[in-house]
Amino acid sequence: MNRPDSNNMAFGIDKKSQGFTLIEVLISISIFSLLMLIAYQALSLTAQSKQAITNESSRQAELRTTHRLLSNLLSSGASFSGELQWLEIDLSSANTAWLAGGESLILGVSESQDLLAELDGETEQSVLLSRVDSLSFRYFDRGEFSEQWRSKQVPSALVVNWERNGEVFEWWFKRP
Repeated sequence: MNRPDSNNMAFGIDKKSQGFTLIEVLISISIFSLLMLIAYQALSLTAQSKQAITNESSRQAELRTTHRLLSNLLSSGASFSGELQWLEIDLSSANTAWLAGGESLILGVSESQDLLAELDGETEQSVLLSRVDSLSFRYFDRGEFSEQWRSKQVPSALVVNWERNGEVFEWWFKRP
């Protein structure tokens, strides 16, 4: 009669089950690797989503700020002149406490395709909209559009057409 090993019997371990086979170890490593890959993909997707949301939020803030600035300036009664690619607003004729002391504000597209605002001919310019593919100012008065405006009288409406990343925008600012 074969006598079982007393050390193995004390722990209830049979000689046949003293460890994992190579196949079992390889399968468990494969499953673990698959789970880690799925976790990595989920974290990567989360980071990309966060970046996309941040970019879109920044873009929307730019749009709101630019629209509000143009709307406030044009409803302030300021006179302006301009052509297709630029607009100069005479701040001395405006009813704006928030731009007190300013003489003029010039809006135009830079070589780097940003809509810039320049106050009183200063060298420092502020970016209102970044990466604008195209932009034009059109002036509407007496039922007609004009590509330039030189009159001291404010037109019935200013139309700003611009494009960015294939999206086309048209903003109308009507005289109050």
